[in-house]
Amino acid sequence: MGKRSVFCLLAALALAAVPWGSFGGETDTVEAAGGAQLPAGEKYVALTFDDGPTTAVTPAIFDTLKQYQVKATFFMLGKMVEENPDLAKRAYDEGHLLANHSYSHDYKALYATGESFMGEIEKTNGLIQGIIGEEPFKLIRFPGGSYNAGDLSLIHI
Repeated sequence: MGKRSVFCLLAALALAAVPWGSFGGETDTVEAAGGAQLPAGEKYVALTFDDGPTTAVTPAIFDTLKQYQVKATFFMLGKMVEENPDLAKRAYDEGHLLANHSYSHDYKALYATGESFMGEIEKTNGLIQGIIGEEPFKLIRFPGGSYNAGDLSLIHI
């Protein structure tokens, strides 16, 4: 993916994103993910990327974000972190947030039971922590967006 394509992707995401600002308080700042303090009343866009890191796309995204001094949240797959630990480390070193998107992204295995789901989340957290030396940001993006567990909805995880 060329730099122009990555820039177009980022621009499209920014235009499609829902802006956010002050959430009703009488404060001068709003706390963003990672503890950043942003001026209240302004509009912001949160850029997020899923399913990586991959050698085919992620480095170009990093380069584009760096060029425009933009930070993003990367929802990483554990199996991709295992394959590309240097890219996970680069994301962290460049000030991006690393978050969890499961280990496998395999719906059947991931959502089979509460234990299988938590196992994938914990495994991915451990992989990320092993690379960056601290726990990843405590945020999970569910593969598939959401899941209706049917009868499993009665089980408390």
